[in-house]
Amino acid sequence: HPSGLKAQRLLLIGGGKQSEFNLARLREVAGTTVRSARNHQSRSVALYIRDALPGTEALRVSVEGALYGNYEPDVYKTRDKEEKDVEELILTGETKVQASEVERAILCGTTVGDATNLARALVNEPANVLTPTQFAKRAVDVGSPVGLEVQILEREQMEKLGMNLLL
Repeated sequence: HPSGLKAQRLLLIGGGKQSEFNLARLREVAGTTVRSARNHQSRSVALYIRDALPGTEALRVSVEGALYGNYEPDVYKTRDKEEKDVEELILTGETKVQASEVERAILCGTTVGDATNLARALVNEPANVLTPTQFAKRAVDVGSPVGLEVQILEREQMEKLGMNLLL
């Protein structure tokens, strides 16, 4: 391997025609890679990124895709539940980018990936668990620590604002 990585398994994923390969396809490839690694109970994944795409954007969508692939909606699964999360993602490739840009791309990808997976988890909750009150509490729990102002509206406030469709 060009970067000197040693692997027990090698997964080759076709990305389609080179002219059609874009950031969205790279995100899908990263997700597929991590899902495959989970199925083989691999804890570490290295993703080699060619220089065909913008470096920092390629890093960002690779992290997003890896987080999407690592998501498992098994909160209520009672049998055969085993921990298969990929714990380490190594991004390697030919692109030269500044360290600060790498950190920012990884942070952005992690933020979007985690937020998307949170939304997926909320959607999977049954209505008797994720009541409007519980949803509001979770919004505060997630938003407040990162400095977001969360405003909870009561029925009367929504009526006053004319939010009839929601009501």
